[in-house]
Amino acid sequence: MPVPDLHGPDELKTLVEEGLERIDLWPELHGQATSVRYALEVGGKRVRPVIALAVGEALGAPVEQVSTGEGGSPERASELLGELSELAKAGEEELTRAQRAAEADAGA
Repeated sequence: MPVPDLHGPDELKTLVEEGLERIDLWPELHGQATSVRYALEVGGKRVRPVIALAVGEALGAPVEQVSTGEGGSPERASELLGELSELAKAGEEELTRAQRAAEADAGA
């Protein structure tokens, strides 16, 4: 099976930045749009969307499908990444407990 051409991290970051620029802010923000736009531009806001796009693409979903929400949404992708992070953290904690128990048994 041929491996599809995947986007590089810089390309994915550019796609995320372009998507953020296209976000229409509500008129009800009454002058707070500048603050909201600034919050969106802070660097760390791009990590999860870039990872979500990369994972979706690696699993065979076109970037356009992941980023436009066809059959899913970027928000849900970010939620899933958060859940996976929590599972990984829980797994690490479980492994640490098991290692400590094994060390305690070995020392006893």
